Amino acid sequence: MPSALKQCFAYCSIFPKDYEIDKDDLIRQWIALGFISSHETWTSTEDIGNEYFNDLLWMSFLQDVEEKYRKVTCRMHDLVHDLAQSVAREEVAVIVGEESTRILEGCRYVSIHSRFTPQVSITVMRRLRGLQFRESSSLIMTFYGEAKCLRLLKLRDSKISMLPSSIGKLKLLRYLDLSGTNIQELPESITDLCNLQTLNLSGCHKIRTSPKFLGRLVNCGF
Repeated sequence: MPSALKQCFAYCSIFPKDYEIDKDDLIRQWIALGFISSHETWTSTEDIGNEYFNDLLWMSFLQDVEEKYRKVTCRMHDLVHDLAQSVAREEVAVIVGEESTRILEGCRYVSIHSRFTPQVSITVMRRLRGLQFRESSSLIMTFYGEAKCLRLLKLRDSKISMLPSSIGKLKLLRYLDLSGTNIQELPESITDLCNLQTLNLSGCHKIRTSPKFLGRLVNCGF
């Protein structure tokens, strides 16, 4: 398996077992984290991402593909998920349910689906490339100040209701998912995220005003 495809496969262990994976969102995450790059002007990173996705399907590493309302989803078999975890080793950490654990020093990608706060050192925070919160929110404010190397921040359906102005310090951030949160207003400092490629605000029904300044995010797709 080519190294780039192997990296994309290993990253799939970031999702809990039996998780319904959105194909387009997965590809956007791969791109944001730098797993996919295009050196040919005639081939886009999205096209390469689709090829990688289809390769993983062909090898049966991804399965149960469904298409509803123009949205393609898939799942990963539990045994394949275990294999992806073994390939990723300590680079990927998934905290689920009532687990309380310490995230290892070599971790680069963290997914937290728990109301319990894992033990994370400042050293780990500063090395993180991808961070996903689903339920827990007590660590989020700390991460904003320390995780300066973040490329991806996914807060979908989390309990947050605001973003601090310090979000603008995450200069390397390429992907920000705030969908389904109770956020009412976006700080103007979000326009400092000059590398942002993806900003997902779907389901943010409590946003009170139209953030007109978002037009200054020239590289971003909504």
